[in-house]
Amino acid sequence: MSGKLKYVVEYRVNIGVQNLNDPKDKIDTFFTLLFYNTEIILSKVKPTVGNYITIDEGDTLSFAVQCETGNFPIESLSRQSAVG
Repeated sequence: MSGKLKYVVEYRVNIGVQNLNDPKDKIDTFFTLLFYNTEIILSKVKPTVGNYITIDEGDTLSFAVQCETGNFPIESLSRQSAVG
């Protein structure tokens, strides 16, 4: 399963052991494997405009904000606007 395992997903592993001298003497058990990703992937916020914007006084500026969720999702966004 190399390259196909997922992080934070439980994988159940079943094991059975049987006595070769007495086939009725057997034990079945299981355990669960869980893989964690220790790499921190930061969430990224990307506005759909360039670095510099020029608009005329009184005009309205509208743009969307896209988010790429990392390990820790963004719970809220704060907005600032400056007139200068």
